[in-house]
Amino acid sequence: DIMGLAYLYDLTPKGSSLHEKAKKALDMLAFFLAVNEHKGNIMTSFGRTYERELKGSYSTGMPSLLYLFYNAGYMNEHFRALVPVIVGDYEPPKEYERYVRLSGDQELIHQNTQGINQLVNLYLYKNSRALLSTAVGLRPYGPGYQENVVQATLDGTAQVFINHPGEVQIYGNGRPGFWAGNGCLPLAVQYRNISIVEYHIIDEKLLDYTHAYVPLSEFHSYRMSANSIALEKDGGYIGLRALNGIRMQEEGPCRRREFISPGRDNVWVLKVGAYGEYQDVDELLRDMEQIEIVAEDRGKVLVTNGSAHYVIENDSLYVNGEKAHNYPLNVAGKLETTGEKRRRDGQSHNKEIFRK
Repeated sequence: DIMGLAYLYDLTPKGSSLHEKAKKALDMLAFFLAVNEHKGNIMTSFGRTYERELKGSYSTGMPSLLYLFYNAGYMNEHFRALVPVIVGDYEPPKEYERYVRLSGDQELIHQNTQGINQLVNLYLYKNSRALLSTAVGLRPYGPGYQENVVQATLDGTAQVFINHPGEVQIYGNGRPGFWAGNGCLPLAVQYRNISIVEYHIIDEKLLDYTHAYVPLSEFHSYRMSANSIALEKDGGYIGLRALNGIRMQEEGPCRRREFISPGRDNVWVLKVGAYGEYQDVDELLRDMEQIEIVAEDRGKVLVTNGSAHYVIENDSLYVNGEKAHNYPLNVAGKLETTGEKRRRDGQSHNKEIFRK
């Protein structure tokens, strides 16, 4: 899309309708790149995924675009495809740079709705060390395709995502595949730096378990228990918990990367650490183990994490008694930024962009 729009922008007369429309579209895409950027990569929930992009987003065209737009990514083999961006004079609005390369205690939350007929509601949280993203309430318990519903990221390789395998073969050609997509979609919700993922897999689906991709070798430290995992890299933290317990795969190509939780009915909790929240993985593991998960009748889940009480009921999330989301939104959505260094005035920032 960016290549085609860049050609339109470069080859149409300045001030013409096509030129201005191309600029508006490029601005919107540049905004989404800035908001979703973390450590020079784009690693969030998204709608059509393949195993290569899931496990190696550093090899896609996104780092090259981030390098060109914000000097935040790096050049790779896809750089040569961006000729219209390189030779043209398009530049993203300067104000978008504030959403890239967060530092210190800066945090950003972006919520929006996108797709034909408001297909999907998205929630993204990031700080200077971690990112968490969820497709909220995307066709819960229905058949999946290639959707990556929930994603936690520390950098280009230190990441965690959860899915219900769509096929038995690890390197098959299915859509959905073993890692890419979901055979049966969950009900996924997010509030700030915690996501709750509820699965009810129908009997017609062959595979009666869900699993998480956790490449242990990509993290600096980790701890595990029978139902939780705590991970750390460069001061960023990811915590994982499953109601039905977690078992590490110890054989085959997914050894020490696949973590399996049995059962058609299950609840996962995925959390990234806020800035300064944890000192080490032992502290995080204790926190994850103390999370209480209660699955009542179908569709109702209660999760308690310290003083925070999360309730999923009628496909909606309530946090301490308050409804957490106000979907649907528009494509630009709602953006919140906090942290002393986020703006020169040191105040939090909450605005809607591209309102029209």
